[in-house]
Amino acid sequence: MVLSILSCSDKSKEPTPKYYSEFGYFDANINGNSINLKNKQGCTEEEKLVRYTGGVKSLEDPTLYSFQVYLSKNELIDIDISPEKIGLALSQYPQTFSNIHNSGKGAMVTIEKNYISYFPSKAPCKVKVDSIFYIDDEKISRNYDEFVVGRLSGVLYNYENPNDSIVICDAHFGVH
Repeated sequence: MVLSILSCSDKSKEPTPKYYSEFGYFDANINGNSINLKNKQGCTEEEKLVRYTGGVKSLEDPTLYSFQVYLSKNELIDIDISPEKIGLALSQYPQTFSNIHNSGKGAMVTIEKNYISYFPSKAPCKVKVDSIFYIDDEKISRNYDEFVVGRLSGVLYNYENPNDSIVICDAHFGVH
C-alpha cells in the first residue's frame, strides 16, 4: 500500500439525525473515499452498521463508551472512549481497554481489516465527544440509555508493516 498524505480539516457540520432505538451513523473520509453509514430504523442487532456495545459506569469507575463500525464484511473499527468530560480524548498506541477505563480519560481506536490490526502509533487519533445525552421517550430501548455524538480523525498503522496505513478524516459519529 502506498502511504498518502491527506489533509484533514475540522469541519463543524452538525448532524441533525432522528433519534430511535437503532440509532447509529458514521460519516467519514477514509483513505480518500467517502463513507456514509446509517442504521435503519427497525433493523436487528446483526444488521446494524454502527453498533453500541455498551457504557460502563459505577461510582468507583469512570464511564466508558464502546462501539463498533462495520465498514465491510472484513473491516471493522473499534472505538472505546472514556472522556473526562465532553471534549477531546486522544487515542495513542499502546493503549488498552483497561487502562483507559481505569484512568478515566482517553480513547482507543483500532481497525481490523482482513485480519490485520491497525493502531495509531506516530501520532494520536483525535476523538472529540460533542455530546452525551438521553431521550425521554418510552419507544426508545433502555438497553443502553446514552446517545453519544462526536468526531474522529487520525492515521492508523498496520501493526506488522508501518508503511501500510489507514487515514480517517472528518469522521462524524453518533450511536445509541
